[in-house]
Amino acid sequence: PEDSSLDQWLNDMEIRRDPSHWRDWKPSEWFELIDQVGLIVTHRGIAKVDLEFGDWVKRSATPEKDVILLRQDFLGASQSVSETFGINTEEELIHFYWKALVLRAVKPGTIS
Repeated sequence: PEDSSLDQWLNDMEIRRDPSHWRDWKPSEWFELIDQVGLIVTHRGIAKVDLEFGDWVKRSATPEKDVILLRQDFLGASQSVSETFGINTEEELIHFYWKALVLRAVKPGTIS
């Protein structure tokens, strides 16, 4: 998300889940980089990546002590965080999503 507090929350969760994670960039940061390297964006869209908390932490082998704290942060998330990331619970499961920028950028003169 472009909102700095939401961006910070997402990246904090990702780094705590997987310390090898570096950063999810805001769309504006991607567009700035693409412009700096001289590419032209020909297509853009947003994809919603549906996730389930248990699977999400299992895939990265997150230590249980960190899983407990992450779960608390998801369940105690602010209204804006919950709405932005679609956080909802169903029985013992926490469902949420990340939105991903999907784009195509090409060198000038190669657009077809």
